[in-house]
Amino acid sequence: MSLDWQHFVVAVDDGGELVGCGQVKHHGDGSRELASIAVEEPWRRRGVASSLVADLQQRHGSPLWLTCQSALVGFYQRFGFREVHDPRLLPRYFRKILRLARMFRWLGPGERLAVMLWEG
Repeated sequence: MSLDWQHFVVAVDDGGELVGCGQVKHHGDGSRELASIAVEEPWRRRGVASSLVADLQQRHGSPLWLTCQSALVGFYQRFGFREVHDPRLLPRYFRKILRLARMFRWLGPGERLAVMLWEG
């Protein structure tokens, strides 16, 4: 799903081992998506994901979109992202992803896919 190593930033520990990564993906409709934020289990809740998000925002500027599980909305709100509820306001790519998520029920019970926007 649009994985291109050239778009990634990585976080490494003092020994040079990879502990986290993230990227900004460019979509055909012109939108850009903060994506692929992942942190190794032992490094979670230590600020790695926050550093990755802040770095990608600084490198790429606004606007940036993202999709996440509804449980992560609060995390991304700390960086100025806001949830966009009206599908008519979404770029074409994100409208399609929302339809697919609903159709195939990608998330577990009680979870939903949230689409968020950071406008700087």
